[in-house]
Amino acid sequence: MRILLPTSVGDGRLDSILLAFHSLRSPDRSNPLELDWQRVRHVMPAGHAILAALTDSIIATAAKIRVMHLSSALGRLPYFKLMKTSPRSRILPPVSVYSIHTNTQIASAHDSGIDLIFTQNIEDAFSKLLGEDLSYDVRTVVNELMQNTVDHSGAERYYLYAGIWENDFHVGVLDMGFTIPARLERKYRIANDVESLELALRKGIGTRQTREGGLGLSYVRDIVKRNEGRLTILSRQAQFRKYFSTRRSQRSLLKRPVDGTWVFVRFPMRRV
Repeated sequence: MRILLPTSVGDGRLDSILLAFHSLRSPDRSNPLELDWQRVRHVMPAGHAILAALTDSIIATAAKIRVMHLSSALGRLPYFKLMKTSPRSRILPPVSVYSIHTNTQIASAHDSGIDLIFTQNIEDAFSKLLGEDLSYDVRTVVNELMQNTVDHSGAERYYLYAGIWENDFHVGVLDMGFTIPARLERKYRIANDVESLELALRKGIGTRQTREGGLGLSYVRDIVKRNEGRLTILSRQAQFRKYFSTRRSQRSLLKRPVDGTWVFVRFPMRRV
């Protein structure tokens, strides 16, 4: 199978990205999965987290991969070096391999607890551009998303990103663990995965039985709403996209499922 990747790898069009992940569920052991990068011109901030998760999925499944039409600029990124290796071992590389730090973007992977260094890196790299209030909101969102992932996903590691793209500040956390619908259907009667995401965004909804955790996705939603930003959540078979500046929203089932939960946030940047 050949998969043609989109012009921009990020939190926008995800159909071909999800197809790549889906193909790794039952990889063809005789024929390689062909990932064609000829159209790719940009890796957005979220793209670094997506590519790190994809690389780990390739390694974890020991899938045969053929990387096609890769530009020299993309080829310098760590993900593609690992993809082209076609590893026989299913041992994941150290999380440090996925650390990215440029003038406009940072990304990393983490495998134990809350990554306090990442939020400090956001402060150091971007606080002067964001201003005090937005910088605080960005760090709060990242901390809440990390807390949710650590508390609920059960994933071996998770992937973080932050950075400037055009006139927005992008930030988010991705995991390949236990999904939101899988958690909530243990406690609530839910019609489908779209309803699960809508339920998860309500105040007071959760699955914790024994101890307090983070304030949850409803708190993240409130922060993004206050800043007139954009919130995107993908988990299992559903996606939720909310554009608070226009009050437009999109709720739908995905053509192919997400193994885990991906949360993408965009904050509009204003002059400080």
